[in-house]
Amino acid sequence: RLTRQRIPLTQDYLQAGQRYQLLEQWEKDDLIANFVTLIGQAARAVQERMVWHFYLVDDELGARVGEGLGVGLADVKDLPPLASQTLSEEELERLKNLGSNGPRDVEGLTMTHCVPNEHVVVTR
Repeated sequence: RLTRQRIPLTQDYLQAGQRYQLLEQWEKDDLIANFVTLIGQAARAVQERMVWHFYLVDDELGARVGEGLGVGLADVKDLPPLASQTLSEEELERLKNLGSNGPRDVEGLTMTHCVPNEHVVVTR
């Protein structure tokens, strides 16, 4: 029998933050550009919530996407977690220090790629 229930704690932001820190600079730049372009089409409230999520992932990610959207830390720092979210103690600490957490610790971690990691510039 299938039932629907919430997963108690998921650490939604940890792996994403570590992954972001392990990206090459050009990968970060491309990711930011894509987020800004796509999220820029959404309503302001959605943009603010997404920047809030990105700050929980990584300060640099939140700041750069926010800058591209015209959404500052002051616009999002007092947003509460979503009603459906249960943040871990670590995430609650990050929320208290939103924008001042510094980069995630990635010591001992390496990025693995299933395809060659190449940056190709296409000119038209």
